[in-house]
Amino acid sequence: MKLFFLLSVTPCSFSIDLMGGEAAGCDLALHFNAQFEPEEVAVFNSFQSGAWGQEERVAPIAFHRGDSFELFFMVTKAGYQVKVNGTDFHMFAHRIPVEHVTTMQISGNINLETVNIFLGGVFDMGCLDPMAVSGSMGGQWTCEVKEIPM
Repeated sequence: MKLFFLLSVTPCSFSIDLMGGEAAGCDLALHFNAQFEPEEVAVFNSFQSGAWGQEERVAPIAFHRGDSFELFFMVTKAGYQVKVNGTDFHMFAHRIPVEHVTTMQISGNINLETVNIFLGGVFDMGCLDPMAVSGSMGGQWTCEVKEIPM
């Protein structure tokens, strides 16, 4: 699975979560949180069985509030390889099997220009109507990921 985002950010932070469901308190295989105040830092973590894992903090971040940038997540056997504007940014090792991911959630006041999800033909992301996800958004956008039986 590969996730590609083209976006610009105006708030103090935004997050992208790959989740094991939509219910409050569900497991998060990947929690990516970009923070711009009081420092510019990207925080990577997971949430499993009601507890946060060890944070991985990456600073400085390779993008700035107000700028458009490409954010790319590639699922590998080792973990989530994150690239910013085509350059390797961070590798977040799997803590929860990627097969448990059923939902993606984006939170924050961002201008989302493009979302592309490359899934190799085994997943259905019907909620990703390009007209439904482009433009500015505030709050939260949630999308269910469904595996297609082979």
